[in-house]
Amino acid sequence: MNANVIFLGFTALLLVLLPLAAAVFWKRKHRETVSWKAFLLGTVGFFLSARVLELGVHMFCIVNDNPVSRFINGNTLAYVLYGITMAGVFEECGRYLMLRFFLKKNRNPDNIVMYGIGHGGIEVWLISLTAILSYLMIALAVAQQGLDGAMSAFGVTAETSQSFEAVVASVSSFGLSMSIMTVVERIFAMVFHVFATQIVFLSLHKNDKKYLLLAVLAHMILDIMPALSQRGIASVWMVEIWLAACCVGLYYLIKSLYKNTGLLSEKQA
Repeated sequence: MNANVIFLGFTALLLVLLPLAAAVFWKRKHRETVSWKAFLLGTVGFFLSARVLELGVHMFCIVNDNPVSRFINGNTLAYVLYGITMAGVFEECGRYLMLRFFLKKNRNPDNIVMYGIGHGGIEVWLISLTAILSYLMIALAVAQQGLDGAMSAFGVTAETSQSFEAVVASVSSFGLSMSIMTVVERIFAMVFHVFATQIVFLSLHKNDKKYLLLAVLAHMILDIMPALSQRGIASVWMVEIWLAACCVGLYYLIKSLYKNTGLLSEKQA
C-alpha cells in the first residue's frame, strides 16, 4: 500500500499543477490579449452549469428513488443517452451564456482558449483531484492502521464494509499505469474544453446558433465512451483512445471552421 500512496500523491500533485501550468503558459505566450478573468469565468461557468444545475437534475433523475431514476439506472441505453445529453446541453449552453454576457469586452480567440482552460481546469480539480485525494486518504489509513483500523477510522459499519473493501481493492490496484492514464485523460478533457469553447465562440462571433448545437453534439459524442465505461461496458483504454480520437477530429474541424469564417487569418494577423 505504501507504493500506492506514492503513486496517488504523485497523481494528485500533477492534477493540481496541470491547469495552472496550462493557464500560466497561455498567459505568458499572449500577454497583451489574454486576461485571467477569462480563466476565472471558465471555472465559474463549469461550476454553475455542471455542479449546480446539471447535478440538481441528476439528483432527481439518477440519485433519488423514483420511477424516472429506476428506468434510467435500469436501462443502459437510457443511461448513456441521458448522461451525454445532460452534459452536452448544460455545459455548452452554460459556456455560451458566460461568453455572451460576462466576456463581452475582450472576447478574442486567445481569451477564448483561456476560458476553455479554466472550464477544463476546474473540472480536473473538482472531479478527478477530489477522487484521487479520497483514495489517497484511504491508502494512508490502510498503510498506517491496517484494514480494520482504516474501517474504524472512517466509521465503516457492517452494512457498508463490503463497499469499503471494494474501494480499498481499487486503491490497492492504483499503480503507475493508472496514474498515467488519469493524467492523460484529464489532458484530453482539457483540450476538448478548449476546442468546445472555440466552437461556442463561433456561435457568438457569427451570431449563428448552429455552432452552439455543434458544440453540444461534439460534447455528447465525446461522452459516449466514458458513459459506457460507467456501466462496465468500455475499458479504461477504450475511453483513452476515444478521447484522443475525438480531440484530433475536433482539431481539424475547428481549423476548418476558423479558416472558412475568416477567424484563422484574424488570429494569425
